[in-house]
Order: sequence, then C-alpha cells, then structure tokens
Amino acid sequence: MLELDLVLVDFVRARYALLPCAEQAAYRGLLDQDDWTVWEWLQGRATPPAAYARVVESIVGFVADGAHRRRE
Repeated sequence: MLELDLVLVDFVRARYALLPCAEQAAYRGLLDQDDWTVWEWLQGRATPPAAYARVVESIVGFVADGAHRRRE
C-alpha cells in the first residue's frame, strides 16, 4: 500500500535510530503484519496488540507532527 509505505519510510529515515531497542524490534515485527491491518492501527480504527502499541503510537505522533511531510 503506497500510503503506508510513504509514512513508514519517512518514519524510519527520521526516527528509527532514535527508538529504544524494544521499539526498533517492534517496528521490524510490524513490517511482517498485513498492510491493511497496520493501516487500520495507524488510523485509529483498530487497536494494535500490546507488542506493537508503542511503536504505532510513535508513528502516529510522527504523522500528527507533520514530520513526514517536511522530510527531516
């Protein structure tokens, strides 16, 4: 899904290295999930499992800050 790819690529470029190791691992696990499921989590239409909750929250905050549009 293009929209998801754009958000995730921008997030990785700007914030991945700053994440704690546990969130980095959760992010890598997130990539193994179905795109539409992850998109629903990011849109707040579904609740992610606890294993992904913090990294989803980080991505949502990143998007809300508009950082993905500024190309940090």
